[in-house]
Amino acid sequence: MASIASSAPNSSPTEEAEIFKSLAHEMRRNVIKALGKKNQSSFTDIKTEIGNIDSPTLSYHLKSLKPLIEQKSGQYILTEIGSIALLLMNRIDQSHTINKAKRQFIYANLITTFCWVAMQIIVANLISPFVDVSLVVTVVVVIVLISQINYEIIWRLYATSLGGAKGGWRRIPKKNPPEVHNDDKGM
Repeated sequence: MASIASSAPNSSPTEEAEIFKSLAHEMRRNVIKALGKKNQSSFTDIKTEIGNIDSPTLSYHLKSLKPLIEQKSGQYILTEIGSIALLLMNRIDQSHTINKAKRQFIYANLITTFCWVAMQIIVANLISPFVDVSLVVTVVVVIVLISQINYEIIWRLYATSLGGAKGGWRRIPKKNPPEVHNDDKGM
């Protein structure tokens, strides 16, 4: 498997600055994403995909994306660096989606836990004056079991939202670190 560092062409600091400047504008990132949906797109296709942009503005942004896109036979395509930039943007979008799912899970888990604890306290206090202690304990144990089942369901939903859990409990996908290749044999 080739490393990311070795798959990108060597570039000077000026070229790197130009690439990052190209990606700094949201409209240009939208152009890269639009080109990523197809192998190639015409000026009109890009304009339609992005929407609400006039032709001179789009033309300016396409010229600003020179290190990331190229034009062949009237069709715009991503360069190798453009494809890598698209992968990076997709990873960032996935990261935001996962973080949002994590926050939603935490909120759901906290609310559920609070509700089950409150139910245990309320039920125990409401029925304890009227029934035997063993019945109160039984009711509390049943509530705890139901809450544990609920907790398990929430965990499975959370793991599924991250793309895992086709059979393991709390299975969260592993992140594979990028390979690092050192071209210097002496180090």
